[in-house]
Amino acid sequence: MRRLFLNEIRNWSSSVLGIATVVCVLSFWQLLSHWRAYDVHLVPPPGVTATAFLEMVKNGEWFIDVGDSLARYLVGLLIGCFSGVMLGLLTGRLQLLRGCVAPILDFCRSTPLISLVPLFIVLFGIGFKEKVLLVGWGVLFPVWLNTQAGVLRIEREYIWVAKSLGVSDNRLYREVVLPRALPFIIAGVRIGIATGFFALGAAEIAGAFSGVVFRAYYSHQMFRTDKMMVAILTIGFLGILCDRSYTFAMARLVPWWKENI
Repeated sequence: MRRLFLNEIRNWSSSVLGIATVVCVLSFWQLLSHWRAYDVHLVPPPGVTATAFLEMVKNGEWFIDVGDSLARYLVGLLIGCFSGVMLGLLTGRLQLLRGCVAPILDFCRSTPLISLVPLFIVLFGIGFKEKVLLVGWGVLFPVWLNTQAGVLRIEREYIWVAKSLGVSDNRLYREVVLPRALPFIIAGVRIGIATGFFALGAAEIAGAFSGVVFRAYYSHQMFRTDKMMVAILTIGFLGILCDRSYTFAMARLVPWWKENI
């Protein structure tokens, strides 16, 4: 009981320190703009950015951009995570398959995502599908690599014992391979949450007419740097929100892994 209480105090202290740090950074930023330490037309201070945010909320622009970006991101994240886990389980267990596909996958993951945008537009057109698949592509590789690493680290004794007991392949994956690789999968998905936002940025810069990253890029072209800053801060906030939501969920669904996330 005492340990639980101390953990709660520690968590609250970390949260308070984090909020205090953000407040200090914003205050210092506002002071720099007040002292004219830089050109405020290029990087608007928090007060101007907040005014632009209220304007975008009032006309509904912010909600449309956030809704469209989240829809593309979440669907792509699910596709990328599922594909990465399945592929990692297979390549981790089947050495022949790993030898065949690893060079191709290494080539694909080393190719800058932004360079693939024209190819995805040619293949899938300018629309929801193209952006979702780009996000899924960005999420796939960290999840695959971590899942494969988790499977490869499984002690062979577990596999031998399971096979000696006549366990089927499906049951082996479900009751031995997947649980032992779970810590690596959790870490891979967390990395994929971040890389998914990188992919979303590449997808919305080209061939999009809504979305948070599109708004930042478009506002920059229109020299509405206040709206640009709102979009940049929004995408950062969404990234933190998704990451914290994931770690919160994992801490409760997989409590024995809590200290590692």
